[in-house]
Amino acid sequence: MVLKTLTLKQQKNLLSTAVTGIKGAIEFKKVLNDIILENADTDKIFTVDRSKIVLHLRRQSLGSEVSIDGDIYNVDKYIDKIDKVKKYIRYEGWGQRR
Repeated sequence: MVLKTLTLKQQKNLLSTAVTGIKGAIEFKKVLNDIILENADTDKIFTVDRSKIVLHLRRQSLGSEVSIDGDIYNVDKYIDKIDKVKKYIRYEGWGQRR
């Protein structure tokens, strides 16, 4: 799957959902799902693909390093972990998916 880089409008839409409460969380998920569908070169995207897609979009937009409470994490490490986990899910008519 090929992902387009986040546009400024998409980044703004994500940031605008950063309000407290359940409404912001629901809106964030909706905006993120719309971005994933818009930026991916396929419409066959599954829940198991979401984490990797989000990490790739984050890396493309802001780089691999993330600072949380003063600790630095590398997004690439987590992308590699996702790649190492084998997922075999059978979808009717689509065979095995990894």
